[in-house]
Amino acid sequence: MRADAGVDVSAFVEQANEEGGTFLFPIADYAGEISTIMNEAMDAIGLGTAQAADVLPGANAEINDLF
Repeated sequence: MRADAGVDVSAFVEQANEEGGTFLFPIADYAGEISTIMNEAMDAIGLGTAQAADVLPGANAEINDLF
């Protein structure tokens, strides 16, 4: 998909495919905003202050609204 736009994303997938490789943060529109939204939702779930079923649909809607 990004290749069609002329963006080389191989650096984000080659290392992940190597033995012992890791996943690097992908190129995405609104990456910072998405990260903030998801971090807040996942922190609430992890801390036990919210249920996933309650916060994830809202986080998903908030992210979709960015586009």
